[in-house]
Amino acid sequence: MIVKARKIRAKGRKIPYRATRFWENLNKRVYRGYGQYNLPPMLPCTQEAVDAWIPYTRIDEVTPQMMSRIGVHFWVRQECLEACWEAPDSIGERIKMFGAVASPAFFMPGGDAPGAICLYNAYRSSWLARYWREMGINIIPSLYWDQVSLARYAFIGCPEGSIYTVSYSAMRKNGVSEAIFMDGMEIILEVLRPKELLFYGEIPEKYRDISTIMRSSFRVKRVRATLPK
Repeated sequence: MIVKARKIRAKGRKIPYRATRFWENLNKRVYRGYGQYNLPPMLPCTQEAVDAWIPYTRIDEVTPQMMSRIGVHFWVRQECLEACWEAPDSIGERIKMFGAVASPAFFMPGGDAPGAICLYNAYRSSWLARYWREMGINIIPSLYWDQVSLARYAFIGCPEGSIYTVSYSAMRKNGVSEAIFMDGMEIILEVLRPKELLFYGEIPEKYRDISTIMRSSFRVKRVRATLPK
């Protein structure tokens, strides 16, 4: 359930964009979320019919005729994610015609961020996934967790039975221990019961037996894991 933010006016005039750009997008949407942190609820994705995946940084290489067959992921540099948060409408329009989009998963490089920053990043990840879905984009939620979020609010607002993307490589690179990653995966499989998991980069040995398709796109390899029913 959502509450659309009202257009705020000063003396009968709409406040210009430059005065609202630091309002953390509350002027666009305010969602009634879950839990004590009010995290925006994400919507499930049940279809991912694309031929290949590319990073957001390479979308200009794709012709309009190919867009519906290509998926875009945001397992990229952090500054690209910040740009999404600062301009969700303009970037949303750029990726709208692609067959699927793995939503940005905000994180703090190094893995030792204060809990408040981790929560802020979780909020932005959920908000963007929901907002872009309402723009008509086929969003596949991306999941990212660390020790702080796993104990308090990880996966709150995540729908059951959706397709998800995860990245063992990105999390390990940012200081998340293998034990924390495995603990999060067990929760995902038992509670969220995903229809499908798409792994970016390396797939842990424990889950390699459920991988079914190895894809390559440009110079990037991906593993697609289909969960047993």
